[in-house]
Amino acid sequence: MKTLKEYAEELKKYANSPNELDDLLAESTADYAFYTEELLNIKLGKAKFWVDLKTKHKIDGKIVDRENPLSDKLTEQLWFADEIGQRELRLKYKVKALEKIGSSCRAVLFNQEREMRM
Repeated sequence: MKTLKEYAEELKKYANSPNELDDLLAESTADYAFYTEELLNIKLGKAKFWVDLKTKHKIDGKIVDRENPLSDKLTEQLWFADEIGQRELRLKYKVKALEKIGSSCRAVLFNQEREMRM
């Protein structure tokens, strides 16, 4: 799978090549679907992480209930300090960027088609 930088470079490179842009659109759409599914799986696990973190903690290796649950802000910070939380953040922005790349490809293809008709 390509990096966002590679997608951006190809978008510039193929701005006047409809066939290549169409391929780029298909590829970015497939990556968008792949990363969205991965993000969904992370978010499903996030709910359990939050409940456990807010309400439980370890004492001498045993998990016990917290007397005072953690605040949402602290729980969110602890989530993003975790490797899986950082993966969620990266995927969130990658999916958003792929959406914009797809929109750009469609806009360029639409404009090229419109110019051909004139």
